[in-house]
Amino acid sequence: MSAIIDQYLHKVTLLGDKVDILLREDALSALVPHPTMVRIDNIKAHFHYFQTTLPDKLSLARRDYLAQGALKWSTNEWLKAGLLLDEIEMTLSRLVDVARKLLRGEVVNDEGPGSIEGHFIQVMNCMDMMYGLELP
Repeated sequence: MSAIIDQYLHKVTLLGDKVDILLREDALSALVPHPTMVRIDNIKAHFHYFQTTLPDKLSLARRDYLAQGALKWSTNEWLKAGLLLDEIEMTLSRLVDVARKLLRGEVVNDEGPGSIEGHFIQVMNCMDMMYGLELP
């Protein structure tokens, strides 16, 4: 389990690169060009918190998990963390792809469940769930 947790920590670091791309002002304004349910300042706050706080939280939780002898209930929480990180990764990747297309001037279909706004809501909800996990 220790190796898996280390992979999660590494993944959070790599996801920080995607967040950096999305936090660029030109990318963010291309993705959210008009008022929507998702406010840019809310997106920035979620992404900054993800980059600054989550790696530390996971590192401390890893240390405590190993010190407590890998309790079963906390193993389940770590598995949930992995699933949430996978979902965050997929959604951030979609947003980065759309941002790159928009910055190249390509037309992007932004309707239905795969809308840009829907992706932002999805990734922010997953981030919120990550913070709510009861990791040791």
